[in-house]
Amino acid sequence: SDVCSSDLFQIVHVNHGASQLLRHSVSELRWSRLSVGHHLLCRAEVANRLIELVDSDASITFAVDSGDRNLSLSATAFGASSSGT
Repeated sequence: SDVCSSDLFQIVHVNHGASQLLRHSVSELRWSRLSVGHHLLCRAEVANRLIELVDSDASITFAVDSGDRNLSLSATAFGASSSGT
């Protein structure tokens, strides 16, 4: 079966400010896969940008807009992983 691109990514650490922006508690977000959430990071465009990041072994910054919120994400690839803020 095909793997959804957002199945490849999991939130390992999240701070209180990020949880407020995403409108979910830290405990709901931590260790969750992007494919099962219902917040801005679960959008296909985020997973696609993270895949590009891992493939390029670089750093990226991009924004995700949703009406009343705009999240600016910075991410860096290391090995087969990525780190984002």
